[in-house]
Amino acid sequence: LGMIALAWFKNWRLVNILAFSLTAVFFTAWMLLKITSNSLPASGALSFAGIFYLLFFVMNILFKLKARDSLNYADYVLLFLNTSLFFGQGMLILEAGHLTSYRGLFTLVLAVTHLIPFLALKLTGTGKQALHLLLLGWTVLFFTIAVPLELEGSHIASLWAGEAILLYLIARKT
Repeated sequence: LGMIALAWFKNWRLVNILAFSLTAVFFTAWMLLKITSNSLPASGALSFAGIFYLLFFVMNILFKLKARDSLNYADYVLLFLNTSLFFGQGMLILEAGHLTSYRGLFTLVLAVTHLIPFLALKLTGTGKQALHLLLLGWTVLFFTIAVPLELEGSHIASLWAGEAILLYLIARKT
């Protein structure tokens, strides 16, 4: 919570980068060590990874919203690394915990996690267009990934066809 307070009151880029990098390295090293020794507590590891993800997701966006500033290259990199790292860690944790049947649900929850702030920012008119598109893009990406993880055969093609139509309609509107 202290990091979120710092993101709100100060824009200490170096502190954000160091906190993210060190937490990512230490947690990933711990997780891989536990996976290799077959002693990974899947629910605890996924909970920590989720809290870590949400903390840095909120922290990286919060200051930009408060300052009414556009995302810069470093912001995109941090958001991309945070999201990619959480997705990868989540998949590894589910695999190591023999919970592969939840991979699709995990991915779908990640899509909804990006959809909620997109809708909130869009409806309130806050945030820049680039942030809206980034959140919407991740929503579509994770929904697309979730489809083959949850469905089989022709259901995948049917859902992807519907998604293609929806994306076409969205593109025509914008």
